[in-house]
Amino acid sequence: MALGHRRIAHVAGRPALWCSRARLDGYRAELQAAGLPVDPELVVEGNFDFESGFRAGRRLLGLASPPTAIFAASDQMVLGVTEALRRARLSVPDDRSVVGFDDLPVVRDSTAPPRPGG
Repeated sequence: MALGHRRIAHVAGRPALWCSRARLDGYRAELQAAGLPVDPELVVEGNFDFESGFRAGRRLLGLASPPTAIFAASDQMVLGVTEALRRARLSVPDDRSVVGFDDLPVVRDSTAPPRPGG
């Protein structure tokens, strides 16, 4: 929200899991705290894996007014969302912001902007 995002999507995990519900509750709480509406169109269910993140990313990008930022409930889904963005010729962070939950090294290293001199 500090970057000016107003349409922030959430790729949620399976609703039957406590961790999925907790992350969705956190997403909703942060939007409300920032004075942003919670748009049900921007909440897409995933399954904590690459494929569901990819499908969710494609679905979100297909909206009439796609999100400018996406919060995924797992880093595996971040990889899928990022692939959907890549195939749509959009980049992270220039065109969209993407953040995940887990901080897995493989995801952190694959989505981080290049370091100066490296």
